[in-house]
Amino acid sequence: MRHTCACGDACCLPLLFPSLTNLEIVHVAVTEKCVLISARDAVSQPCCRSCGTEGTRRHGSYLRRVHHGAAEDRSVVIEIEVTRYQCDNPGCQLATFTHDIPALAPRRARRTPAMRTTPELLARAAGGRTAARLRGKLTARQQAELVRMHATGDCTIADLMEVFSVGRVTVYRVLDRTKTTGTTDAEVPR
Repeated sequence: MRHTCACGDACCLPLLFPSLTNLEIVHVAVTEKCVLISARDAVSQPCCRSCGTEGTRRHGSYLRRVHHGAAEDRSVVIEIEVTRYQCDNPGCQLATFTHDIPALAPRRARRTPAMRTTPELLARAAGGRTAARLRGKLTARQQAELVRMHATGDCTIADLMEVFSVGRVTVYRVLDRTKTTGTTDAEVPR
């Protein structure tokens, strides 16, 4: 969908952000730190996700903000006016519903799908398992190996931090869990 900019020209936002094609762009505000794209759903009569009946009666609306990443050095935030409809089917479990836009913002998501994959791509580029190294989490097998290496007395905490690429807190957490429960997060099959 195209909208008219203040200068009267057609906007190229859908070319830059393909997930905006099903939205009507209302306003674009650019500041030093943020690009705020205000939009509303272009679907006039969405269907209830429970029974499939078209919603004809408007029940209100609310604003939803979804983070979409960055453009140059500015964060991009999409503010969507979500319309709530009443379901016309008296036997439906949902009294009201909204039209979902899964390509842009799945239900209850605060980030677009493109923004959610960014940490995964960064972790892969860093050479580690998908996001695990950046989050400092260990698999059950890694936890068991960490406990075994610590029990031998040959490795210091600093050695374990370096071997498993995690912080000091993670090492102590795994060791503390082992002391209190006697096992790691999951039993490791041998």
